[in-house]
Amino acid sequence: MAKPSLFRIWIAAARLRTLPLSMAGIVAGNALAISHTGFSWVLFASTLLTAITFQILSNFANDYGDGVKGTDNDNRVGPKRVLQKKLISKKTLFNAIVLMGIAGLIVAMPLADLEDITVEWCQIMQQRSPLALRMLKRCMNAELDGQHGLMQLAGDATLMYYLMDEAQEGKNAFLEKRAPNFKQYPKFP
Repeated sequence: MAKPSLFRIWIAAARLRTLPLSMAGIVAGNALAISHTGFSWVLFASTLLTAITFQILSNFANDYGDGVKGTDNDNRVGPKRVLQKKLISKKTLFNAIVLMGIAGLIVAMPLADLEDITVEWCQIMQQRSPLALRMLKRCMNAELDGQHGLMQLAGDATLMYYLMDEAQEGKNAFLEKRAPNFKQYPKFP
C-alpha cells in the first residue's frame, strides 16, 4: 500500500471530525449576538479560528502523548493514529504542536476593540433574564460536567418550572384544597 500524501497525513493528524464540537459554542454564541447585540465579523472570525487552531493543537498533542507513552499500540481500539502508523516522526509532530500553539496565540491576540465589545456584550447580557442565562450556561456545560452537570441542569429546569404561573396554580390549588385550573395554560407536544 502506497504511503498517503503529506497533505492527507496532516489532515488525518488534525482529526477534522472533532472540529464541529469546538466550533459549536462559537457559532451559538455569535448567533445570539446577531439577535441581541451588535455582531462583529472580526470577532467571530477570530474566535472561530482560535477554537479550530486549539482543537487541532489538542489533537496533535493527544497523538504525540499517546505515541510517546506507548498507549497507541497494536491493542488500541479505533483508527490508528499517524504516529502509530509511523507516518510522521515524534520530532515532526512535536514541532507541529509548537507551531500550532504559536499560531493559536497569534490568532487569539486581543483586537484593539475586543475589550470594548466584550464589555458591551456583558452589559447587554446582564439585562436579560438571570434564569435564562443560568439555563444557557447549564446547557452548554452539561456534557462536559458529566452526571453532575446533568443534575444541575435538571435542578434548574425544575426551579424554572416552579417559578412559572402554571406551577404556582398547582401549588395554590393544593394549599387551597381545590382542583387546579390548568386549562388556562397551553399544552405543548
